[in-house]
Amino acid sequence: MPAIKTTAAVIALLPAAYLLAIAWPLVRIDWREHRLPNRFTYPGLIAGVVCEFAASAISWQWWRFAIGVALTLLLLAAGVFGNHFDLFGMGDVKLAGAIALALAWFNPLLPLVALLAATSVAAAISMWLVFRGTAKLNSAIPLGPYLLLGLLLAVVWLCAQPGSLTPA
Repeated sequence: MPAIKTTAAVIALLPAAYLLAIAWPLVRIDWREHRLPNRFTYPGLIAGVVCEFAASAISWQWWRFAIGVALTLLLLAAGVFGNHFDLFGMGDVKLAGAIALALAWFNPLLPLVALLAATSVAAAISMWLVFRGTAKLNSAIPLGPYLLLGLLLAVVWLCAQPGSLTPA
């Protein structure tokens, strides 16, 4: 049974691996153009649904899939609401949803930790730029690089935990 759970966990980690694999092109595009193309974000969402479903089917832990999807839908709804007020771009919303789906299978709080880390670093750097005088309070920043940094930190933390790839 531990081999099945480990296999399920590795499958569940594949969407995060995809997002980290495309991180460099996404960072370059977002810094340059302030957008995250659908050709990168949609596959992340699709991989999340497919891999989390497969991992749940293998391990018979359907509650993990249900919580992950529910959390992702809640995050996407909040992101669309924020986009309505120009707080986030839709690329950022889709990337955040893909990150949530990639991490929630392991722990429902892990996506929130990744997003909190991302927004904290983005806010700190933004404040530093404002205090230096190189940015204004209403300046737009690309959020994608910070979201990917939050994902990286969450995956590193997850993999460093004993037994994280053999969920109970």
